[in-house]
Amino acid sequence: MGGFGANWEVEYLGQGRLRYAYSDGPLVDQAGTLVEPTRAQWEHFWRELSAIDVWEWAAEYLPEAQVLDSMCW
Repeated sequence: MGGFGANWEVEYLGQGRLRYAYSDGPLVDQAGTLVEPTRAQWEHFWRELSAIDVWEWAAEYLPEAQVLDSMCW
């Protein structure tokens, strides 16, 4: 998720590992940080996704017109 300002990127690497990157501007730290959440953290994560009904979200959201100063994914 990113855009004009902060940018985030999370990638599931398999075997319970994630790569996380964040930047206040353009995402330049492509290596990011490797994270291995605990079982309790994974359970909390899945509960939060269900609470915000992420399973019903569209694959992408695109504006009707080009917007240069907003968030995207």
